[in-house]
Order: sequence, then structure tokens, then C-alpha cells
Amino acid sequence: MTLPATLRSALRVVTRRRCRGQWNGFFLLVATLVWVFAFPLHRARTLEWDWVLFVVLRNLLIVHVVYGGFQHLLYADGPASKGKQLAELKLKFNPKFPQSAQHRRDRFWSTLGCLQSSGYEVGLMWLWANDYLPVYTDFWAHPGWSLGWLLFVMPWHSVHFYFVHRFLHIQPLYRWFHSLHHKSFVSTATVAPATGQLHFNAVV
Repeated sequence: MTLPATLRSALRVVTRRRCRGQWNGFFLLVATLVWVFAFPLHRARTLEWDWVLFVVLRNLLIVHVVYGGFQHLLYADGPASKGKQLAELKLKFNPKFPQSAQHRRDRFWSTLGCLQSSGYEVGLMWLWANDYLPVYTDFWAHPGWSLGWLLFVMPWHSVHFYFVHRFLHIQPLYRWFHSLHHKSFVSTATVAPATGQLHFNAVV
């Protein structure tokens, strides 16, 4: 039996190294630190500016310091030796270095995408805190359920991303919305607002 090309591509996304590789540990570490030290669910029963602003600023810090730091390391201009070393390590999607204007553009759109994702998070926190959606805060209270979701979430994110991305390449959606993302020197650096609206709904 021959699998359809679309399904084969989706399976490659699930099984490729990005889905099961070393980055998963880093993402899990960031998520755990946020959950333990910077997730004010107990405050979220009412929408108040102090905790909402805290969530937004925390996410901006992660985007611009953690992920922006990687972006600066890989794509901020530097000596030729730096580009050669990065190329040998196969860390760069694009072997060249963009102009400063491109970095400013990426930071701008990444900030808008971060504000958008923060809106999703604030909305979910309010729904959880007010029992409109089920939630539990003790991982080991339901170990089977917790471990199951932990194993499911990365493949789900990858498959969801794949099909949303394919959908966004259909005209006129690409021309109206997604082309902004591909104008970036490194297309992984920015998420346009309309594109993020679809990608971020993976959490729902």
C-alpha cells in the first residue's frame, strides 16, 4: 500500500530529529521553569493588569533574550571565521548574514507574534482559573494522563504546524498573509500576526 504524498510528508515531520531531538529537552526545561516560577494561575480568576502584564513581559523576555539570543548568535554579522564555523556545524538555515534592517524587522514582527501568543495564554489561564476548562496543577495526581500528554504534545505540534503551513501556501492566503513571513531573511525568525493566529491555536 502506498501512502498519499501528504501523509508521507506529515509522518516525516513527526519522526524527523526536530520532533524527537535535543531541542525537546530545552523546550521542556523552559516550560517547566515557567510553570514552576512564572505562571500566576492563582491570580487569573479576575483579569487584572498586574498579572496580565507579567505574562506579557515574561514572554517578551523569553522571545527576545532566549530565542533572540540564538538568532543573534547565528545571524548577527561577524567575522568570516564565524560564518565558516557555523556552516561547518550546520546550524544555519541560511549561510549569509542579513543587514541590520532585517533584524529590526524580525524583532518587530516577533514582538507582535509574542503579544498574540500571550493573548492566547491569558485567555486560557482565565478559563482554567474560573473552571470553564478542566485543569489540574499536580503533575503526579494523574500520572498516566500527564505522561500521555507529555509524549503527545510534540508530535501534535509538528503535525498541526505542517498542515497549517500547507494551508497558508494556498493562494490568496499566501499573498495576503503568509508572504510576510517569507520576506524574512530567515523565515523561522518571524511569525506574521495572521499566520500566528492559526499556528498558535495548536494549544487549543
